Amino acid sequence: MTNTSPTAARAARRLVCLILLVGAGCGLVRPNAVTRLVLLAPFEGRYQALGYDAYYAVQLALSQANAAESGIELLAVDDGSTLESALERAQAIARDPLVGAVLALGPWASSTSVQQAIDPIPMLVIGAWGSRPAAPSSFFLTNPQLDGLLPSGEADSIPVDAQLGDFAAYEPFSTLLLSRSDITALSSGSLPDSNYRQQFLGLGLYVPEPGLLATLTTDAARIALAVLRQPDPLNALANDSYTGLNGAIHFEDGYWAEAPIHAYQFDTEGQLLAVERVIE
Repeated sequence: MTNTSPTAARAARRLVCLILLVGAGCGLVRPNAVTRLVLLAPFEGRYQALGYDAYYAVQLALSQANAAESGIELLAVDDGSTLESALERAQAIARDPLVGAVLALGPWASSTSVQQAIDPIPMLVIGAWGSRPAAPSSFFLTNPQLDGLLPSGEADSIPVDAQLGDFAAYEPFSTLLLSRSDITALSSGSLPDSNYRQQFLGLGLYVPEPGLLATLTTDAARIALAVLRQPDPLNALANDSYTGLNGAIHFEDGYWAEAPIHAYQFDTEGQLLAVERVIE
């Protein structure tokens, strides 16, 4: 596993200038009309690795699509890592008339109350966080069978042969699980290949290694960019099909229809590897 250097950490914290004053209901006023693509995720505290992995994954999609020339700007919002703060920020996002779509990661950003606050703005939830689609505008990029697979407690308290969700692939849980070869992380996301990794790391000097949900987040951002060009984005999300890094994607009942379930474990050097495992 690659640890972020102090310099990289400082650079990452500087990105938090993008992580708004949205909580107070404030927003930047642009002289020209733009459409905002919001990324709602944890960017501070113990789960910040999840947010920054997603941030660069979205940036990759935007750079490849020349989104700035189309008037699309990324707005990264820290969810505060509590249900109360995530709801407060979701309510502020919903008041911003420039927001066209929201990408969300983590149990707070994907909670029922946040989804309902964001509605009717299109919202793509990336990963399994123990929540379910709670609004007509919510679309989950995960397999519903993965609901509820959240890590809890320290590594020593997790039962033998436990199967955990997407959180298990990110610090601090990933560090705790290095010594537990009996624990499997289950996800609908696929690991980055060498080409994706090169593109991801090429975004900047202090970019961290892409994590498990990076490719799926890039796919989600590409889907969001595609539907924002449609006259009815929600109808496009509900009915259109997309082909991305993770294969064919279309939605039924708010979920990625026929979403895969992949199993992963950490090796002794901290690398996440795909494994063959019976999923119960």
